[in-house]
Amino acid sequence: FGIIGENMTKSIRQEIYSALLKKHIGWFDLKENNSGALTEVLSSDVYLLNGASTEAVSTMIETIIGLFGGIALAFVYEWRTSLIALGLSPFLTISNAIQAKLQVGFTEQQDGPLKEANLVISDSISNYKTVASFGQEDMIVDVLKQRLEGPIKAGNKRAHIAGIVFGWATFIQNVVFAVLFFFGAIFIRDNGVDPENVFTTVFIIAFASFGAGQAQQFGPAAGKAAKSAVRIFGIIDEPSDIDVSKRDPHEVIANENTMKGEIEFRNVWFRYPTRKEAWVLKNFSLIIKPQE
Repeated sequence: FGIIGENMTKSIRQEIYSALLKKHIGWFDLKENNSGALTEVLSSDVYLLNGASTEAVSTMIETIIGLFGGIALAFVYEWRTSLIALGLSPFLTISNAIQAKLQVGFTEQQDGPLKEANLVISDSISNYKTVASFGQEDMIVDVLKQRLEGPIKAGNKRAHIAGIVFGWATFIQNVVFAVLFFFGAIFIRDNGVDPENVFTTVFIIAFASFGAGQAQQFGPAAGKAAKSAVRIFGIIDEPSDIDVSKRDPHEVIANENTMKGEIEFRNVWFRYPTRKEAWVLKNFSLIIKPQE
């Protein structure tokens, strides 16, 4: 699965890079197509798309084998306790999956709110000479603080929610263990079951459920993978306004006989898409004669 995933990642990155080389210059002026965003697509988004295919299958196989193998082994030692543990194993699996998710963190949920802040950082670093020449360092810091206010509030809210959910998941685990040991003690007292087999069965089911829950943190997030796929194939499939690799065979190529060489700009208004309030050219007109 690892080899298949790496080959797929390599192919997709080659297609994205090839598509980027064919884009027209104006495409890179758009805010969502700056260098930081495109680098993230090449690194993070491709990795997430890889996880939605090969890593998802490997994680699923690992979970199934570990869980059902543990259940079968537990029935070999003590079938009564195994039946009860089997009924309670979903609670252990879910609680461990929740804890694993919380331990990894909510970083993926911060991607959206932090996107604007990342764009500010990327643009300021890419154009640090311009920022320094105009003495706008303090303004950039203030803008970044404004962009971070929303993610900080959202992060504080999620931290409290995470604490409550983590505590509830731990409580469920303790309740499951209490129930298992309670019924195990009854089987030992009334049915003469070997205590060692009861403990072995309990911990086999427990660790099998732990493994199934923990494995989910390494599996991909389907929602993020779908968004990454939309971004990746959106770049690959989007046609460029100017594509030098596609040329009409009937197109007449300019030469010294057909090209006059006179260029005229008449009443041109121009501004960058990312700075619509600042006009670069206002009603600009210019004629360039041949050989000038």
